[in-house]
Amino acid sequence: MRTFLPFEYFGLAFLRPENPSASGDGASQSGPAGKVHFWIGLILLSAFFLQTGFGWYWGWLAEQQIHELYMQLSGLLLALFVGHQCRLSLLRTQGEPNAARRALTRHKRWGSVAPLLFYLHSVRLGHAYLFVLSLSFFAVFALGLLHQQLLNLHKKWLNQVWLIGHVALTTVLLILLGYHVYVSFAYE
Repeated sequence: MRTFLPFEYFGLAFLRPENPSASGDGASQSGPAGKVHFWIGLILLSAFFLQTGFGWYWGWLAEQQIHELYMQLSGLLLALFVGHQCRLSLLRTQGEPNAARRALTRHKRWGSVAPLLFYLHSVRLGHAYLFVLSLSFFAVFALGLLHQQLLNLHKKWLNQVWLIGHVALTTVLLILLGYHVYVSFAYE
């Protein structure tokens, strides 16, 4: 009998952990799994920017987002998510290629739902530095979506430029995120 995982209940079965006996290391997901992550990510990103452009929002969620405790908890969730996504870089720099290859699959899988997690924290992009923080978040995400399409071009230099851009933007995101956490708690 198969165990039913909570995220499958909500229609997020693509987040299901990989079958450990499955072949492949997860580094190349040009098959159906990679396409599912790409399309889910693209749909969520498009939905976020469409609702922002048209001024639509989910009233109940927007109401929750004016409560400080909700913002702190959803911000913690988003910060933990970003930290988890950065784990892949740490595994690579620590010289653990096998662990990094396995983590890459999870990185892509969970990365595809980033706009949804952002939406749970804020239905708007914000103003001033929050706008830059939001755009940095979505730029990192958009670059992540483009990765598989760039790999299909079979240009090593393009992949290297992509990786440098993705990591550099992530570094900017982490700095802005740290500043946001400081500002959020310093001015209470």
